[in-house]
Amino acid sequence: MKDSEDVNLSNLVRQLRETKGWTQTQMAAQLVCAPSHIWAIEHRKPRRRNGGWVPSEEFLRKLCAVCAESPEAEVELLRRLLLARSREIVPMEVRCYLSDEVLLAMPDAFLSRLRVDMGKLSAEDVTRVDQACRLSGRLLLVLRGLGRLTPFEVALLAKELGQSVDQYLFAAGYMSEGMKMLVKEYEGCVNLLEVVAGLSPATRRELESFREKVVGLGQGKEPVQ
Repeated sequence: MKDSEDVNLSNLVRQLRETKGWTQTQMAAQLVCAPSHIWAIEHRKPRRRNGGWVPSEEFLRKLCAVCAESPEAEVELLRRLLLARSREIVPMEVRCYLSDEVLLAMPDAFLSRLRVDMGKLSAEDVTRVDQACRLSGRLLLVLRGLGRLTPFEVALLAKELGQSVDQYLFAAGYMSEGMKMLVKEYEGCVNLLEVVAGLSPATRRELESFREKVVGLGQGKEPVQ
């Protein structure tokens, strides 16, 4: 993965400072640290005291507290900074797995569906659902458009809310084109998956027999009588 201007930790810190209109000395005053510490972070230069330039988690938490305009923005900013910090300290071989994409929003179709399905839940119910799906407090962030769920988490969430797992996976973009055709709703709000699931055993046997005949003809074989 290539570091870009928006995910590089030193650039993120510099952008925050410039957005606030602070000099390095002014930012240092806000964070109660030496201006040289800010300079070292922005220039990725080792400091004399500990030999490293990567800021601590405590420093980043303080930075978010003084820069964010709201509690929600503070949570989002902290996650972005901590992710960028993680990329600086992990071995190069695994750095590509710490992609900035994990902080992107779920598809609009999924978020719209999820917000409707959770719209009538109380705060206690939302917490219960979050815990049942083992999301560690991420559910509210996802609802606000921050962070992605894995296909497994989407399936757990659908089951916990009593919704269709297939439709949730479809809205989340976790289905192949073939599976999308199966769950796509047609006239009468019926999808092909529901039709197939509702076939009787006898009908399924007839279809299988027909398929075998067609395959046999395609291979130059006599159809089974």
